Amino acid sequence: MIRKSIFLKMFVMSMVVVSLFGCASKNTIKNFTSDRILFLSDKGNTNQWYLMDSDGKNVEALNFPIPQGATLESLIWQSELKMFFLNLVSTDGKVDIFSYKLGDTKLTQISHDGGLKSNSVYSKDSNLITYVCFDYGMDICIMDLSGKNYKKLTSFITNETSPTFINGGKEILFVSAHSGIENIWKTDLNGENLVNISNIGFMELNPRVSADGNQIVFESQRDSNWNIFTMNLDGTNVKDLTNNESSNRQPQWSSNDQKIAFLSDRDGSNNIFVMNNDGSDLINLTQDFIGKIQSFIWSGDNQSIYFVGLAENNLQIYSVKIDNSVINQITKDQANHTSMSWIGAN
Repeated sequence: MIRKSIFLKMFVMSMVVVSLFGCASKNTIKNFTSDRILFLSDKGNTNQWYLMDSDGKNVEALNFPIPQGATLESLIWQSELKMFFLNLVSTDGKVDIFSYKLGDTKLTQISHDGGLKSNSVYSKDSNLITYVCFDYGMDICIMDLSGKNYKKLTSFITNETSPTFINGGKEILFVSAHSGIENIWKTDLNGENLVNISNIGFMELNPRVSADGNQIVFESQRDSNWNIFTMNLDGTNVKDLTNNESSNRQPQWSSNDQKIAFLSDRDGSNNIFVMNNDGSDLINLTQDFIGKIQSFIWSGDNQSIYFVGLAENNLQIYSVKIDNSVINQITKDQANHTSMSWIGAN
């Protein structure tokens, strides 16, 4: 019951943000032919999702055809499907996953159980969706695009988070504290063969699978400080890439797997560092930025990193070039912009 209470408190807090969205208009989103950035903004004194070109031009508010009375809890771009997954909350508090493809006039409902859920991820290989579901706590579930073939894969008393497909969609990677502390686990699609692949007795978070599907980058406290590690899908060949006494967090692969970017406070405040996938050629990309960096994403061509930075009391979006560390401010207004995702052209 303690686990349920904690989850419900987290969900209620998220609903405070959700209530700011309201219902969308009947206008639908047009297709686009260039790479764009998805972001959440409070411009106009209300939280709404927007798309813009990578240079900050052609900003477009996303007006989804949301059913009357429903509110938008979360929005996730599914690159393999070229569509959005939306979590909608009905007037009676039920939460379900809907899909929306650019240019459509209506949403397609996927799930129908009304239970709390988050972090939906689709696999083209298995044609399944994995997500965090809720019973008496946070567990890992799967279903197909029709909402059928539902299966709950975990039933631990701890919370399970961060699910993603590995091994050609045949297994699911996730984070669980079932061993007493957050470690990286995997399971097959039947919920069998559960394996703690890190199993080191220290906290391990934010696993990201390389594009070729062979390695995991993650953050770990296994040497007393937060450092960036890589390992194979079975937990072997563990490498400490940063080996530093500072806090090194939130690693992300470039799309070609050649580089890894992460946040580190080794120079006094959080900056974005980038290194080769073996830890060599480490560079502080944002040492000239005056402000606080909160999050970042890679550009699709791996030539730049976009980040959210706090400067002059507002969260703005910036870019920084990998080859020369030149920083460019993308948004220039009095609003706050967060929750970025890179969306490739159709």
